[in-house]
Amino acid sequence: MPGPQLAGVGEALDASLNTMITEFYRLRDEIPKLKDYTTKFTLAPHSGRSKVILDYGRLIARDLSDGVDITEAQDLSDAQTAYSPNEVGLKVILPRTTVRRVADPDLMRQTGRMMAAAYYLKEDTDIANEFDSFTTATLGAAGTVLSPGLISAGVAGIRVGNNVTTPEPAPEPYFGIFHPCSIHSVANRIIPLTDVPTGTNVYVPTAAGATVGPGRTAFGDQVLQQGSKAIGTLAGATIVTSANIPVDASNDAEGVVCSREGLIYVSEFEPMEDTQEDVSLRGKELVFTGSYVAGVHRPLAFGITITSDAVLPTA
Repeated sequence: MPGPQLAGVGEALDASLNTMITEFYRLRDEIPKLKDYTTKFTLAPHSGRSKVILDYGRLIARDLSDGVDITEAQDLSDAQTAYSPNEVGLKVILPRTTVRRVADPDLMRQTGRMMAAAYYLKEDTDIANEFDSFTTATLGAAGTVLSPGLISAGVAGIRVGNNVTTPEPAPEPYFGIFHPCSIHSVANRIIPLTDVPTGTNVYVPTAAGATVGPGRTAFGDQVLQQGSKAIGTLAGATIVTSANIPVDASNDAEGVVCSREGLIYVSEFEPMEDTQEDVSLRGKELVFTGSYVAGVHRPLAFGITITSDAVLPTA
């Protein structure tokens, strides 16, 4: 005896239902943030190809003798550093048939958001790629597990401009910028975590960290509850994490301890979206472009690169 005629997979009317997509999600990127920790300049219209920063050299004061003229005059000196922005952008072509046929009625706007995300991701990565432009000898090395002591050493270095003979203290504020998989080890060493109850093993990224070791503090308890974001400030440097810092094939990443004046960001013009009808293509071209450059200032004195392990924890 015929029963209710249902619609759906394996039912009487198994080909009669349209596939209805009810939600549309974009893949998430790490939120770009590194520009917030740079010194930002704008290249004004009609001012040439580059933003130029000029640094005056150092003068030397000497001991004098009473009643004796100063016979040695000091020479002024200067040095220029130029930062030349370049255009960055991307284009997407959306035929009108595509816009009409896809299930998402907001495709144009979603595409614009994805283009902006791609632009700002590149911007963040370009700033991170400048970390190895600081020319003082790098702290850490491939395979080095990041520690509070390494970060403290970096801050001590820039407090004297990495030079104890003729100090050039980097101006505050200071930042320590690291990959999340690097700062993870610092957090767990602060708690501290250990493999054994007696606390004889130092935490490393591949260790299980099975128990909380002796020597816990109130600060360690905060880190235990909130993770690496609870570190906040370490050795006078604000700790910043960014997953947009590149990790090499050996699972190492280059972080930095630097002054804000050590990282430079120059904008020629801010990013903008342009839309143009393409009559012959019967669609729209979406273009998102801006012009900027990232660089470093006083690379010997205002920052120091810290190379450390950034392996993804597996245990």
